[in-house]
Amino acid sequence: PSLKLSYFSLAGKAEATRLMLNIAGIDYEDERFGFQEWRGGVKATAKWGTCPFLTLADGKQIGQSKAMGRYVAKMAGLYPEDALQAAFVDDIVDGIDEIGPMVNGAGKGLEQAEKEAARVEEVTKGKVKVMLDTVEASIKSLGDGAGHSVGTTLTFADIVIFANTVNTFCGFFDGLSVDMLQDWPAIQSVNKTVSNHPAVRKYYDEGNGAKLGGMWTKEIRAQFLSARD
Repeated sequence: PSLKLSYFSLAGKAEATRLMLNIAGIDYEDERFGFQEWRGGVKATAKWGTCPFLTLADGKQIGQSKAMGRYVAKMAGLYPEDALQAAFVDDIVDGIDEIGPMVNGAGKGLEQAEKEAARVEEVTKGKVKVMLDTVEASIKSLGDGAGHSVGTTLTFADIVIFANTVNTFCGFFDGLSVDMLQDWPAIQSVNKTVSNHPAVRKYYDEGNGAKLGGMWTKEIRAQFLSARD
């Protein structure tokens, strides 16, 4: 493979890029590791000391997740050539990227029950709700009403919406569940479109997305599959 994508054994910030590589049919090495391996040596090889990172054939790295995603999106034909449409895609991608840290910060340092309650409140009444409402409105304004968030074809924004929202609500963050996404039907429509793409189905059914390990558990994988319905 001419590319190597390195990240933890979970969906997180690498899943959108993994999916786009599969959609494009690009051969790549999907390197996954645990937190101990990361601290024990892999981190020292990362350009920015963070992951995910993408290693190119010549050994150079792209070490910022959104830069990596845009590069692969362009190779996959998932990034609009029109400057304005591309800006609309970027607007959604950059906005939705803030949701995970918001959820993670909610209830930090509290006891388990209080932490879960704080996360639910953040999603139902707080900043995360505002962000998801904005994504929902953007899809309705910019998309085709048929599962595409910008224009009438699959884009980088659609892949990121799917990867980020399902990852946020899949059980990775205690207290949240994918059922909560029912409040945002346009997001769910995009998620259904992405999850039913033949290459995405293949990835989760028989590719690396079907291989369990680390924090990529049977239960979490099942939540990603549930977006098909």
